[in-house]
Amino acid sequence: MGQGDLLKCIVIIAQKNHHTKLFQADSPDNIPPRTIVDSSIVHPRQYDFYMCAQAGPIGTSRPTHYHVLLDEIGFSTDNLQKLVLSLSYVHQRSTATIFVVAAICYAHLAAAQMGQFMKFKEFADTSSGSGVNSSSSAAIPELPLLHADELRDIEATKAVKGKPFFLEVDIKGPGLKLDNMGKAILTDQD
Repeated sequence: MGQGDLLKCIVIIAQKNHHTKLFQADSPDNIPPRTIVDSSIVHPRQYDFYMCAQAGPIGTSRPTHYHVLLDEIGFSTDNLQKLVLSLSYVHQRSTATIFVVAAICYAHLAAAQMGQFMKFKEFADTSSGSGVNSSSSAAIPELPLLHADELRDIEATKAVKGKPFFLEVDIKGPGLKLDNMGKAILTDQD
């Protein structure tokens, strides 16, 4: 990307906790998977839609309510809904579709993990302040880091070249440095 190129964004809010339930007319069964409702019950002037990506095996299926706040790319309604639906199929822990896009599940996992580290840190801070010898208290575990050799493997993989993906690395680790644009660069250090 050149200096004048700007990234375009899509901002979508996924509302999971709501009281809307969808039913089939003249049938006691749940709505079929991949059902999208974008008329009649949605806001008349805002871009929102309900999507029930997965089949509800037990109980009543509850769709996710998606609110599109910003679409700089200019997707058509159908293409954006197909994109959201396809992101429900890419969760690494499931071979089937999930009820919400995978990125939200990953965000919940990351928040839960960070919450555990924060609780552990608070416990370690309060125990060291209450007269407990800090050398006897447990050390705060470090988050796992992605090493430079793993980055080289990812960089060399043809499947991800030129495609967007999420990668979180420790910039201070060996073999990495920041360039003047803030991008991590691999170095030959080990």
